[in-house]
Amino acid sequence: MRLANADNNHEATLKRFAEEHVAAEGEVTTDGLASCNPRSLGNRPHEMSVQTPAEPRQRDSLQSVHLTVSLLKRWLLGTRAGAVKPRSP
Repeated sequence: MRLANADNNHEATLKRFAEEHVAAEGEVTTDGLASCNPRSLGNRPHEMSVQTPAEPRQRDSLQSVHLTVSLLKRWLLGTRAGAVKPRSP
């Protein structure tokens, strides 16, 4: 699994992103965003995992990834906040 950041979620941007970062035979799993479609992803296998708040899944890999990344980001921002102080000249 690879994580990367796209500039935005427009179809043209996602097409360029997929061509640069996803192998032609690579499987793509998304959260059901409309711009992630055959025009932007090409012939890559695509699984949409749309989930409403009313139906949480026990073994949802996308939700686990979102949670892991958000917790990592929170930890990094929290532990580094104020840790580096500028030196006085």
